[in-house]
Amino acid sequence: GNLVVALPVAMLLARGVLVGSGGPVVEPDYARYMLADLHPWRSGSVIYAMVAGVLLFAAGLVSGWVDNLLLHRGVPARVEHHPMAVRAFGSSGAARLAATMERTLGVVVGNVLLGFGLGSMGTIGEILGLPLDIRHIAFASAQFGTALDVLDYRVAPGVVAVTALGVALIGLLNFLVSFGLSLAVALESRRVTFGETRELVAHLLGRLWRRPLDWFFPPREPAPEG
Repeated sequence: GNLVVALPVAMLLARGVLVGSGGPVVEPDYARYMLADLHPWRSGSVIYAMVAGVLLFAAGLVSGWVDNLLLHRGVPARVEHHPMAVRAFGSSGAARLAATMERTLGVVVGNVLLGFGLGSMGTIGEILGLPLDIRHIAFASAQFGTALDVLDYRVAPGVVAVTALGVALIGLLNFLVSFGLSLAVALESRRVTFGETRELVAHLLGRLWRRPLDWFFPPREPAPEG
């Protein structure tokens, strides 16, 4: 989803800036640097994609913690019956506000913190004197699309292919790191043993081989195994 949306939108915005202002959004030399910055083995994009995966995992933890805190403290029910909320929005409005809070507040908080983390990681690295940065599939896709448009798509096919591979690896590592850490926490919370973990991984890989589309479009009903 990030790739499908960010890439064409970045191309359109870059072209819009060129048409509207008469100049490119960045200089051609910097556009070439933007492509090189996504190279899968001549840049730090692979490592930085893993850092972004850790931040995605942390944002998920925060979202879950906020959701659990709301339910544990009964916050939605309090909002629904709070006199000020009822006076301001009416009984039905207060109920909708409480339901919206219960459904979305955790996600909003997690996404806000994720945005701060992704946006500040490079600055944190400079402050600490460490080579810290992030590569997220949405940002990488937009970077790729912007650079291509600024260079008027006059880029060697080999460069396009290698950069596209870098973007794909960034997305894959974002997913694998965040999903792997989330799965590890879930298994630990269930006290799953190492042997059981191996069986689960084997089952998941088998499902991926037999029904790969289920990973992207989960079926409404459990599919029969075999």
